[in-house]
Amino acid sequence: MLLEVKVKPNNSCFRIKSIDPVVVEIVSPPKEGKANTEIVKEFKKLFNADIKIIKGLKSKNKVVSIDLPEDEVNNKLNQLQL
Repeated sequence: MLLEVKVKPNNSCFRIKSIDPVVVEIVSPPKEGKANTEIVKEFKKLFNADIKIIKGLKSKNKVVSIDLPEDEVNNKLNQLQL
């Protein structure tokens, strides 16, 4: 499944701030791929699936590929306590 994600770097902790649209706050700065690495790592933990950033490697707006069916991704996002 492809998921559009807006990233807000330089925060105190990783968290998904909203799910419609998906907004993610991350700790890492947007330098040297650190933000992208954190997104992939944290999404792998959350979804327990292969994660790839396929668009937006140098942008705050990204498209992330999650190797799960759309309904599973949506269920996991909806279970989050936001």
